[in-house]
Amino acid sequence: MRISTSRRNGNSILIVFAVLTPIVLGILYSGFIDSHPLAIGLLGNQSVNSTQGNRWTYDRDIVGGLPEGANSLSGNWIIRLETDSPSPPNAICQTETAKFQALILSDTVYEDVFITTRFKTISGQTDQAAGLIFREQDSENYYILRANALEGNVNLYKYVAGAQILIKSSSANVTSGQWQILQVESIGNRIRGLLNGHLLIEVVETTFNTGKIGLWTKSDSITCFDNTSTIVQ
Repeated sequence: MRISTSRRNGNSILIVFAVLTPIVLGILYSGFIDSHPLAIGLLGNQSVNSTQGNRWTYDRDIVGGLPEGANSLSGNWIIRLETDSPSPPNAICQTETAKFQALILSDTVYEDVFITTRFKTISGQTDQAAGLIFREQDSENYYILRANALEGNVNLYKYVAGAQILIKSSSANVTSGQWQILQVESIGNRIRGLLNGHLLIEVVETTFNTGKIGLWTKSDSITCFDNTSTIVQ
């Protein structure tokens, strides 16, 4: 921040110039004011070193198909009309019952990144889950930040050789049938997870350093996602 003083008619006028170009560009690039950690004021004085990133609104993708460049590892992922989605008309939804359902959004490999998605759990008797995959190596090795409306929590897991390992769990109000915000920041060996602007998960983890990103659900969860974005840190 740069501060300068000028005088007019004997009065001191304080002019404050906030040099916040990288942060402003990052927020504009993501397209959503609530997708950036500094915008919601939770991650201290963490600065953005790069505005490179991607975003998926799913609105230009073909209904009934997958987002361009996406790869479904499991489950039935389709673009469909969701008139109440944060950016209508489309969202990406998972509609099949399976042990886990995973979708990799692109071949881009990220190291330090901040990821945001909107999600809505619609139904499920066993689970109503929504997750963000990050640092994915392959279909059996990755991290996931998961919110579950039936369990009322947000959990951080890692999958190693296909085995699910719980890293940390936090109680949370995950409301079924309402659009909510799930966010994860991974910088070096530090991982932070947020739900609706609340920091719930903060750990040091060293298993995976880089990888792809994607979306995840579980069991009989019918879940939709919208406005997924990344900001490279």
